[in-house]
Amino acid sequence: MRSLPFCGHREKLGSGKGENGNFICFIELLAKYDPVLEKVINQEKDEYGNPKNVCVKETFLAFHEVVNQFASSLSELILQNIEKKGLSIAKCRGQSYDGAANMSGMYNGLQKRIKDIEPSAAYVHCSAHNLNLVVNDAVKEITEMEIFFDVVQRVFVFFGHSIVRWRILSDLIKESNSQNGLLIKKLNPTRWAGRYEAVFALKIRFVEIQKALTKVILCSSNKILAVRSTLKNQISQLNSTRDLAQLLMVKNHSLTASFLEVCTALLLFLTIPVTSASAERSFSKLNIIKGYLRSTMMQDRLSGLALISIEQETAREVDFENLIDMFAEAKARKKKF
Repeated sequence: MRSLPFCGHREKLGSGKGENGNFICFIELLAKYDPVLEKVINQEKDEYGNPKNVCVKETFLAFHEVVNQFASSLSELILQNIEKKGLSIAKCRGQSYDGAANMSGMYNGLQKRIKDIEPSAAYVHCSAHNLNLVVNDAVKEITEMEIFFDVVQRVFVFFGHSIVRWRILSDLIKESNSQNGLLIKKLNPTRWAGRYEAVFALKIRFVEIQKALTKVILCSSNKILAVRSTLKNQISQLNSTRDLAQLLMVKNHSLTASFLEVCTALLLFLTIPVTSASAERSFSKLNIIKGYLRSTMMQDRLSGLALISIEQETAREVDFENLIDMFAEAKARKKKF
């Protein structure tokens, strides 16, 4: 205490002249034990003592295995890991998820359970997902656009569902001596960036696709009539939908692209459709880290490697000498007598 009123004469942080009041005195004292407050106080300021900029940083924590997608399980997992990292849910002021019912439900969703614990944690429906839904709904009303993207997808399905046709297209791309080995791509139903990549690949490989289609037609024209006659006789002898699916998708799998709508209807009839949340940005690193040669790593190691890979800038600032000493102490096998 400086025997001064709550407000001093100058009220300037870091002033050693004894002109600050008790409020600034308390702030400086708390900053010695609070790293966040210390960082705020020591940030760069202008001539009037106001901060020059505000830096908002997003930090990756870890990957965690999810047993089920119920909101109760997800909230429990999140709270456990927040506590494990030494963070306080009381400081949470915002949460953002996609529009899935288990995440955004206003009565039993994940956001509601978090908000029951900390009312100040406002829920924000992901703007990127919202924009994607708006653009999808808008384009669906334009018939020409719907037909265009349907053609793009059909081109990929025609070549991608047949090893022979895909090899024909690949050979033509190699013969073109193009420096870019780009192949046609599948439309992504949830990401517009995926649609752009599919259209761009179709534009780049338009000539090779025309040549491949011509070659397929010339090679297959004599076989079509024979296949049609054979299939007609076989279908007439079938007794169930499952037999028809077995005929088209297993015994004659190369014809799947030619009967795409029929195969889709069969799959819908025989199976129950399953939806899943779209992969988030961090999962692009997951495919790199947990590859074929490292497919047996455990959860802790995977999370640790992902943390180092995603937060590279922070990882470079780690004191490796201290880290090595800690590792040596933890792994020491010699007994002290």
